Amino acid sequence: MAVVKSYEVLSLKKGRWQTEAATDNKKDAIEQAREIIKGRYFMAVRVLEESFDEDTGKSTTFVVFNEKKAIGKPKKGYTGPERRMAQYQGKGKPDRRAGKNRRKPTFLGEIVKLVAILGGIMVCIVLLIMIYVSYFSEGF
Repeated sequence: MAVVKSYEVLSLKKGRWQTEAATDNKKDAIEQAREIIKGRYFMAVRVLEESFDEDTGKSTTFVVFNEKKAIGKPKKGYTGPERRMAQYQGKGKPDRRAGKNRRKPTFLGEIVKLVAILGGIMVCIVLLIMIYVSYFSEGF
């Protein structure tokens, strides 16, 4: 009864698992996995042990090593108690009022607004005059 064992090193990159290496030595596979996880682009690694029984033709697979990187982004800056206390003293986070990030009006923009408003008023006056004239002209 001959059982053949092999080890596959898999890496998770951009949401997909791919085989990085295959070997017959368990220690070598785990060492390779530990080196791969240090890489910048890999989120996780695992080592699979595949056993194949040549007499029966059956195959089994086990995970013998599995390691993941932290998912969250590191926090920027210091968020300790001194900073939290500073916001109560008026030295903390900047004030985020609604109108703070508004653009300053330009002269041309104000002229365009004025013309649009006056044009709308003129259209309303013309319509009222037309209605007034049509209402009183029917009686003659």
